Amino acid sequence: MRCAVITPVGPGHERLFEECRISVHNAIQHSKGPFREIFPIVIEDTSGEKGRAAARNEAVAIAKSADIEWLFFLDADDLMYPNAFEVIKQYVHDYDAIWGSIVEMNAGSHQSMLRIPQILTIHDIREILLFDPYITIQMGHFVRTVVAGNNPFNEAMNTGEDFDYYLRVWSTAQCVKIRAPLFINRRGLHSVGPRSADGAQWRQAVEEQIEEYRKKYGIQELNLESIQIINKKTLEFIHVARSYGIANHDSYFQLSRILPYYGYHAVDCYECPEFLMLSNNDDLVINSIMWTGSYEASSLSIWARLSSEVHVILDIGAYTGIYGFVAARRNPQCRIICFEPLGINFLRIRENISLNAFNNITVLPMAVSDRDGEIDLHVYSSGNYLTSGSSIKHDTTKHTVVRKRVQSISIDKFVQLNAIQRIDIVKIDVEGSVREVLTGMKKTVSTYKPDFIIEVLHDIELARHLTEYFRSLGYNFFEIREDQKDIKQTTAVTSGTSLLDLNRFITTKSKWELQELFDRYGSASRKINVLGLS
Repeated sequence: MRCAVITPVGPGHERLFEECRISVHNAIQHSKGPFREIFPIVIEDTSGEKGRAAARNEAVAIAKSADIEWLFFLDADDLMYPNAFEVIKQYVHDYDAIWGSIVEMNAGSHQSMLRIPQILTIHDIREILLFDPYITIQMGHFVRTVVAGNNPFNEAMNTGEDFDYYLRVWSTAQCVKIRAPLFINRRGLHSVGPRSADGAQWRQAVEEQIEEYRKKYGIQELNLESIQIINKKTLEFIHVARSYGIANHDSYFQLSRILPYYGYHAVDCYECPEFLMLSNNDDLVINSIMWTGSYEASSLSIWARLSSEVHVILDIGAYTGIYGFVAARRNPQCRIICFEPLGINFLRIRENISLNAFNNITVLPMAVSDRDGEIDLHVYSSGNYLTSGSSIKHDTTKHTVVRKRVQSISIDKFVQLNAIQRIDIVKIDVEGSVREVLTGMKKTVSTYKPDFIIEVLHDIELARHLTEYFRSLGYNFFEIREDQKDIKQTTAVTSGTSLLDLNRFITTKSKWELQELFDRYGSASRKINVLGLS
């Protein structure tokens, strides 16, 4: 078989093409792969009068007349990947067109990198239509000459002609996108001239094309088949992202917006039997666990070990229930009471409880405060995810998206009404209203002396208040250091500065008692060190 590398050279690309030509030569020297001969077909269009579409069509006609069986389309501002011909050997007999992973290089750089994120492999046109076109396929690809000839580029289009061609080829031929890269997209080096266009114009043209094909394939609305495809492609990239450390606590949220996941996820990272949680790509906890492998890993490991020998647990500000579920799996005999006043979060907790048949968790759609009755709940965030940004205390520095009237109760009143005889551990995550929660549980705290995990982030005043509140009751203070897998004793409650330093552990136990408890209920490979005062 023979192959031609087709490259139109548009306005401003003359110098860049020399680097492109060298990259093709180097790839041929590395390996011709399945081809006996490889020819360059260069179409000069430095005036820009022809346009990319006409230039490519002209080159296809030349290759067809020379009986060349395969083509590779390579733009003049891009580079051939060194082993491009070699990696397609196993695909040329089964497919009509072959794309590879998108690798890019910024202008002025010599370092190439995988586009993050992207759909790593594609076998069906539906896998293209369900995602942002920017993360699916690009021009550099192999295609049988006859297929390219039967699907000519639309010469009337100044932009979007590439995707118009892709969609016609993918809908009529056997196509594949493989994980190996075939070319390097050099960013920021677009040609100029009378038929050039910018990125915004390209996106508008392409999205209109994709919408038409979505109608054709009946995927305008998400259905079960579409969700299965989206989940499969997302999980494929997550696996790579976690392997190479691409996803972290700073990036996972944006990655999950582009590559969503809808459905159940098994949580098995907290030293307890696994449990399922539902997410419609709207649960920040599940997104963190899926993309990074953890969510508040050290805090939840401590929580799991504390839960092993207790009887009654309070989760105040439960969000979608992760703390309660870890405790329920770790100790099925304990009683767990979750408070979550935001309705959509409450419903999700209830659904997760039913999903796992938890019979030792009670969830209440109530705010915890220093008052009993009705109270305003200020919601500070919106969007298509379950928010943890709500508080019974109005923060004048934040914009209230919506205000809801909810039931409120103090813990002292709740304990009295329900004849609760002990409280062992308490988690508080209530966005600015910790003082009110603690004011309403003074009697409970002084009577039962429970352990606390409390979020204290960027709030020095709260840290001071907690120090004063607990010091007279004989409590000790610890920082939970999520990234170091230890807790460090401090003389006072400190304010956290990041998502890896946001929770504080407050307990009457000594550091020696804690170390013994953590070692007894934890594995040696997941040891949590308790560091005392120096």
